[in-house]
This record gives sequence, C-alpha cells and structure tokens, in this order.
Amino acid sequence: MHEAANGMHEAQTRETNRDDWRTLHTGTRESAARALRTDLLHAGITEADLSRRVTEAWAGSVVTVASTGRQFRVTRTVAAAPTVSLSDRGAS
Repeated sequence: MHEAANGMHEAQTRETNRDDWRTLHTGTRESAARALRTDLLHAGITEADLSRRVTEAWAGSVVTVASTGRQFRVTRTVAAAPTVSLSDRGAS
C-alpha cells in the first residue's frame, strides 16, 4: 500500500465552535473522509454540492453550510513510519 510506505496518513474533521475548532473525527484519510461527507450531509449540504464541498475541505478550505452557518474543515498530518535500527533488533 502506497500510504504505508510513506507513513500513516491521519486526518481530523473539525467544526467551528465559536472561535475554536472542535475535533469531530480523527483517523485514517479514508475514515475521516467518510465522516466528513456524513457531517456535511447532516449539516445541510445538498447531494449535488457534496463532492465539490468535500474536495474544498480536503484542500484546506473552510466549508460553510449556507442554511445553518456551520463551518467545517479538515486538517491532515502524515505520521512518520516507525523505523527499527539493527541495534534495536539485538544485532551485534
């Protein structure tokens, strides 16, 4: 798997809570993307706009739901893959 070779991709789906952002979901890219789609649908994004809005959020934009004023964004990190040195494996 390409992602595993470059470290674990993690993402947070976040929603504004006044001036602060509160984390809704944290996990792999795939699980955070599924959660974001669900959150945006429940917040009032129409099915017709959903793909575009998810793409905007993944690109780092803040997505505002016009009917409710709720705002969402995604933050992403790549956790470094663990490394094992020969000394850690008991080699001499």
